[in-house]
Amino acid sequence: MYFPQRYPSNIIHQLSSIETIRYVSSGQPQQAFFVSESSKPKYLWILLGGNAAVALQWLPLLAGANIPDTGYLLVDYPGYGMNSGYPSQKNNCQGVLDAFSALKKQLDLSPNVSILGHSIGAAVAIDVSLSLYPKSLVLVSPFTSMYAMSKRVIGSIWAWLISPFLWDPYRSEVTLKTLITTYPDTQILILHGQSDNVVPYAMGQKLASISPSIEFQALVGVGHDLPYAARDHFLAALRHK
Repeated sequence: MYFPQRYPSNIIHQLSSIETIRYVSSGQPQQAFFVSESSKPKYLWILLGGNAAVALQWLPLLAGANIPDTGYLLVDYPGYGMNSGYPSQKNNCQGVLDAFSALKKQLDLSPNVSILGHSIGAAVAIDVSLSLYPKSLVLVSPFTSMYAMSKRVIGSIWAWLISPFLWDPYRSEVTLKTLITTYPDTQILILHGQSDNVVPYAMGQKLASISPSIEFQALVGVGHDLPYAARDHFLAALRHK
């Protein structure tokens, strides 16, 4: 269910202007990246990519963002980018928490945290929000659960047969309800393209229907590549703090 992407071997020579955050998660060496025009930003966005993405793909979207006093923690999941280990729901979430802890320690930061996740990154974002209590949570093209996604791909009967063997269920619909009950002050925004042919638009709608406090934005003519196909909406979401 994962499609880990790796960086080219020469990528390290292109990162002189980016702070590398090194840490260990689940016993494996990892690294994330910190981008900020301020050495001590008041606000921090944790950005979590989709299934076949790597963290540095956020850089072109952030170029010229000009959001004052804001930094960005770009996290690769285990097995992605230059990270060791293997991705799983548990490892992905623990990796994000460990990256954030390492950032705070390495750079002596105590920022106000917000989280944005795309696709499977939205599921990870919901999970880690229970531990990080973000000021804002932005879900881009989110799905309701991995079981619901498997029904879409292989049909209801096969999905039911394999459901006991889904190691990473990502029950986002259930977890989001818990999050809203636990942290009612967290601002939640869902962005979903109406032409998404990977994660059905109806799933974003269903998650938004959990609570009237959730803001939902439907993007006409936009597909699953929403962050890249609608950069203005992405940047507007980052100002949603």
